Amino acid sequence: MDVRKSVIEDFEGMVQGVGYDQVYGRIFGILWVSDKEKSLDEICKESSYALSTVSIVLKEMWKFGIVKRIKRKGDRKIYYKTDLTISDLFNVFLSKLFLEGLYHMQERENDLKGLELKDKDKIIVDKYLREMKEFRKMLEEISLLR
Repeated sequence: MDVRKSVIEDFEGMVQGVGYDQVYGRIFGILWVSDKEKSLDEICKESSYALSTVSIVLKEMWKFGIVKRIKRKGDRKIYYKTDLTISDLFNVFLSKLFLEGLYHMQERENDLKGLELKDKDKIIVDKYLREMKEFRKMLEEISLLR
């Protein structure tokens, strides 16, 4: 049994389970099982993904705080590593997922405020706005909106 390969495949499945493409899981897994930083070329070779795909995903993962970029003195390459635990990774992905959903809900909420509505529609909108307020409060309590 190839333990490295199995762990990397598990990360692929895990991130797909929360709605992200498996490339995120594969790249995270490659860095997570590695005992050293890896260059873009090394990650491309090990992942079998194209340079452009890996570059875009690493940039996004760096923005999320999932990977760190390392510049070595005298070397023009950028190297990547991760120090995140599995729990940290999922906190990042779930936070992003919730925040994207919340953003869309807030847009809808702004569209609904101040509309002249029929009684039945007003009940639905009032319920929606009330539950959105409760949802934001819950996210704040679990520190996703701080």
